[in-house]
Amino acid sequence: MQTSKKLKYYRNTIDKAKIQQGKSDPILNDKLNELMDEMYLIDRDLAEYDTKMRELKKKRLEAKKTVEEIDKAPEKFSPH
Repeated sequence: MQTSKKLKYYRNTIDKAKIQQGKSDPILNDKLNELMDEMYLIDRDLAEYDTKMRELKKKRLEAKKTVEEIDKAPEKFSPH
């Protein structure tokens, strides 16, 4: 997933900035920590959306199989 790669890149960049400049500047360090927290939340949301997307694909596949079964033998599904 492209977004996860970007988040990883930003996380690494922030980590480097914290090491290089955050030690001497507490305000910058606090801001970098806030950004890391926001990225964690974004990453968590992405994982949740990915799970939901996989579930929807699975349901779609199941529905497609059901439609194919109905097309092959509609008499099994019609009320008598």
